[in-house]
Amino acid sequence: MIVFWIIAALMVAATLWALLRPLLRAGPRAEARSAYDIAVYRDQLKEVERDVERGLLGPDQARAARTEIERRMLAAADGLPDEKEDAASTEAPEGKARAARPVVVGLAVIVPAAALAIYLSIGAPNTPDLPLAERTDPARVELAERTEMARLIGQLAERLEEMPNQPEGWILLGRSYRTLEEYPKAADAFLRAAELTGRAPRILSEYAEALVLAENGTIPASAADVFREVVAREPTEPRARYFLGLYRVQEGDVRGALQEWVDLSAVSPAGAPWMAEVRQRIELAAAALQIDPESLTPTAGLAAPLPPTAPPAAARPSPPGDSAPALSGDDMEAAARISEEDREAMIRGMVEGLAERLEENPNDVAGWLRLARAYEVLGETEKAMEARARAEAAQTGAP
Repeated sequence: MIVFWIIAALMVAATLWALLRPLLRAGPRAEARSAYDIAVYRDQLKEVERDVERGLLGPDQARAARTEIERRMLAAADGLPDEKEDAASTEAPEGKARAARPVVVGLAVIVPAAALAIYLSIGAPNTPDLPLAERTDPARVELAERTEMARLIGQLAERLEEMPNQPEGWILLGRSYRTLEEYPKAADAFLRAAELTGRAPRILSEYAEALVLAENGTIPASAADVFREVVAREPTEPRARYFLGLYRVQEGDVRGALQEWVDLSAVSPAGAPWMAEVRQRIELAAAALQIDPESLTPTAGLAAPLPPTAPPAAARPSPPGDSAPALSGDDMEAAARISEEDREAMIRGMVEGLAERLEENPNDVAGWLRLARAYEVLGETEKAMEARARAEAAQTGAP
């Protein structure tokens, strides 16, 4: 604050000096025009004499030139000021400078005082800076959240290294790394969780998906092997079947990919949020093979559909700002401290509290996006999609 006032004082002083210096400075006495002219004529007379000596002018020419120059000197001498006029011309600028001094003093006092009064009235010199997370600039908000999220994720990772036998903690860590687009770290965390759960199909599927995201959408053979393991153990797991279809296309087996997606459609529950993407894939593949999609049938012996689970991330549209943290910094910090049994219940409680606050303030676009990402971390796909729809409505001003 002291630095601010010093800088402000220097700026005011510089401004006043630039404005008031012309008023304080007395103008130099202007030399009389006639005196200057007489000096010129004297030089001309001397020049005439030199021309006579050099024989350039005759006596009559020289006499005529002197007469004309002397006539002009007499005319100029009539314009010289007398002593009183000369004194007045000398004192006039000084008198003006003395008369301007009260104005100078007044401006020197009024200008800084007025500026200070306006600043104290309109400005807020005693108000502390707002944290970045509380400012309205979306870019600053996102940067602050990501920075804080990264710090707290690091704390959670350190705690899990000290207490590694917590699969839910590793799952939370993997999903949080995924939202920060740190896919290799997310894959490592999901693999640790899978090992602690006896290679549970749902967690294995998230692990393989992270391997795909780490390759910018290209499905490595290692990920395809994991997806096959998942399908063999859990035929209704949608993420695995979806990516296996993409892998078959990648390998040039469009017919096999089409069958994978037809089977996925058969085992998916009614209204599953990923089905729009799957149907589009089926139509494109069938068109490429010149096959009627209605003629396709699922593989015999498929299991009955299960309730909805998290859809493949690659099948979900990515709205702007989707790279922001899934949970807030406080959520992550609290999750790192509590036991495995209470962690999920605590996170759900905080997410529900955020949902209630957003119902009271439905125009908070960033809040709805944060809620959607939190639901995705919890695997509640339908609620995540609804939150994203509310975010889009708030952004466009739709009711």
